[in-house]
Amino acid sequence: MVSEGGPGGKREHSQERRTEPQGIQFQKFIRGAIPLIQVVAGKKGSGKTKRIIDMTNQASQSSKHDIVFIDDDNRYMFDLRHEVRFINAGEYQIISDQMFMGFLCGVVAQNFDIGLIVIDAFKKLIKADLSATAWLFERMETLSGKHGADFILSISEDPSDLPDFIQKCVIAQEQRGADLMSFFSTRGGACATASQSVLWGLAQDGGLYVPSMFPQISIERLTAFQQDSYQQRAARVLRDFLEDYTITEIESAVNNAYATPAFDDPAMAPVKQLDTDIYVMELFHGPTLAFKDIALSLLPYLITQAAQKNDEKREISILVATSGDTGKAALEGFKDVPGTSCTVFYPHGGISAIQQLQMTTTGGANTRVIGVKGNFDDTQAGVKRLFSSDAFHQKMNRLGKLPSSANSINLGRLIPQVVYYFTAYTDLVNMRALRMGQPVNFVVPTGNFGDILAGYYAKRMGLPIGRLICASNRNSVLTDFFADGIYYTHRTFFQTMSPSMDILISSNLERLLYESADRDPTLVKTWMNLLAECGSFFIGAQRLLILQKTFWAGFADDTMTAEEIRTVFERKGYMLDPHTAVASHVLEQYRVQTNDHTPAVLVATASPYKFSESVLASLLGEKKTEYMNAFACAETLQEYTRIAIPKQITALKTLPIRHDTVCEKADMENAFLEECQPNVP
Repeated sequence: MVSEGGPGGKREHSQERRTEPQGIQFQKFIRGAIPLIQVVAGKKGSGKTKRIIDMTNQASQSSKHDIVFIDDDNRYMFDLRHEVRFINAGEYQIISDQMFMGFLCGVVAQNFDIGLIVIDAFKKLIKADLSATAWLFERMETLSGKHGADFILSISEDPSDLPDFIQKCVIAQEQRGADLMSFFSTRGGACATASQSVLWGLAQDGGLYVPSMFPQISIERLTAFQQDSYQQRAARVLRDFLEDYTITEIESAVNNAYATPAFDDPAMAPVKQLDTDIYVMELFHGPTLAFKDIALSLLPYLITQAAQKNDEKREISILVATSGDTGKAALEGFKDVPGTSCTVFYPHGGISAIQQLQMTTTGGANTRVIGVKGNFDDTQAGVKRLFSSDAFHQKMNRLGKLPSSANSINLGRLIPQVVYYFTAYTDLVNMRALRMGQPVNFVVPTGNFGDILAGYYAKRMGLPIGRLICASNRNSVLTDFFADGIYYTHRTFFQTMSPSMDILISSNLERLLYESADRDPTLVKTWMNLLAECGSFFIGAQRLLILQKTFWAGFADDTMTAEEIRTVFERKGYMLDPHTAVASHVLEQYRVQTNDHTPAVLVATASPYKFSESVLASLLGEKKTEYMNAFACAETLQEYTRIAIPKQITALKTLPIRHDTVCEKADMENAFLEECQPNVP
């Protein structure tokens, strides 16, 4: 027996439900088939086929997967991976039925008229697998707009079976929450609906939840985004992932989370021109002045809705490891939200003074902040150990609490970040900086790999992204990984002026590795075990070459970062925070080394006033900041730059310290339980 609500849960069901229910085998081979082959269908020589070819040319050039067409008579295929060519259909017959179902799902996901397909193998598969039929039935309703009954009529061989057959499909569709899971663990041990993945945060096997496929947003849909508000765009993107949330629930969550005055710019993530073909997407207009606000303002709504959907009565206990920005954003998002609590662990002495004050002065009856004597990797590892500990989950269950995460390991944190890549692109088109369909590069300051992974997901969904440029500080583990394919953590850890990137173990890289491994969870688990036991792993030359088509990586040390802050301000009058300055410097590296001057967007992750000492020292020299605290530095910075101090920074001066607990890295569980309730056995 296993618990429906994760370890320590109350509702129990048979193991069959979590391992091999109807439809799970179907989802397993979707997981295997979709990454191997993406397909759309059309009639050979028809105008439809020509239009489909035109629409997928760009995808075929950038994808490592084959994109093929098969005609109505099952006679020819067009392989678009390298060129258009005819292949004898007999070669296709060696592909398994699982691959063929991947073909069908590719058709539906691409929103093409599946009524064109009248292939005998399809009919046999449909009649053999009711759960597959139910899935296609549901997708036809939501993606194609073609009624499911009409679709079944078009492929049924025996009309006398139709009423009962359709009835079974409807019943199977209604049971979809139990039988058809939307998300998988990167380590192969779990399947979950969207709401369950949001509610639980981390899979029970220690893996991260990933979507079973990437919903596609066509150029036509993207064009329609141009006239939408940020909130409308967000709802459109989110509903493609959050399949067991209603549209009303998603729109309500988005509109409540992204309301003024919490965000001081109605654009939410405004895009501003910095230089010729260089733009800045400002993600620091939320309540805590960091990009984490965009996801963490929304996550409390998604989690509370998820608890209701899954009949979860326990308190949702949010556990967070932060390198500086996530902590305050999570505390602010969950502060006094009924049915929840939020505890943040941060590396004591490893973040800026303003970042620490933002957290330790947080009010709310359900918030806790604990400093850890160690770096962020120690802190993050400690939180992950709690999530993977059965004993800890049992203790939490006795307290009436369900542990969950607000770090980007939680898909509910990650998916909202996908949105602003789409909004930046459509804003650039509206600014006439891009033509619709023209590629753009994004340069992302990167630590835990969540923000840049959101960009990768956007690219996989069809957004015309050229390269994702991974910008690191002196802790350049990711730069080295994208250069040689070796992830190696047995290296010196540096404290830098960009502390939110002072990370050596980037948790969200596991999701990219899952895609790089062709969604093979066994291989991902092997790599993760090697990382835990040996501190390194190698993905192989071929996989590296594929990743390098999308990713490029560079780094900047503190001297380079300070110079970039000074140079950009003197030349452009724009004040960068240290993390965005790293990105700006790495973009220059990229352009010099590749001669690629594709329009580029710097992802500005935080207000420079959160790092006033470092920014002021960069502009005026370190001697200028001697004997000055963070607030004095901020005031001097305001005088020098004529850029106003955000009210959130000014307010910190008079707020009392409410949280002062500090613990050893080996004692995080006890410190947390003591904060929750003293004398827990």
